[in-house]
Amino acid sequence: MSNPRGRYIHGGTGSRLHAIWTAMQTRCRNPNQPNYKHYGGRGVTMCQEWDHFEPFREWALSHGYADHLSIDRYPHNNGNYEPGNCRWATREEQNRNKRTNHMITWLGEAKCIADWAEDPRCPVSAKTIVSRLKRGWDEQRAVSVPPRKKARNL
Repeated sequence: MSNPRGRYIHGGTGSRLHAIWTAMQTRCRNPNQPNYKHYGGRGVTMCQEWDHFEPFREWALSHGYADHLSIDRYPHNNGNYEPGNCRWATREEQNRNKRTNHMITWLGEAKCIADWAEDPRCPVSAKTIVSRLKRGWDEQRAVSVPPRKKARNL
């Protein structure tokens, strides 16, 4: 459907989903925007398929979009905005998918420190892992070695 100016009307303007789509384009394509340096300036692009709002909206609605979630580039947080590299995530999930997180590969899995600390196979807290890494421990040892028992003074 077109309006009198000949523009296509998709019915999404003003919606939260449309604002997300617009912000995604801006981050990737407008060098005058403050966040461009973290996205388009680093080579992050938005796929051609999502140049128009309708295909993005269809993808979003069929992939779990909800008002409390935001778009997250996952599993590759340095990758592009495209159907195979995006998900709808909570703030906590997004925080664990930042490129500034320290990722550790152990048992064939790569996870951030917070995720390893919550994994039942890891016998130590996030605080202990960070402390060990600062002291020069190897990553695998930092997450896998149980803490020493402190001697009790009787």
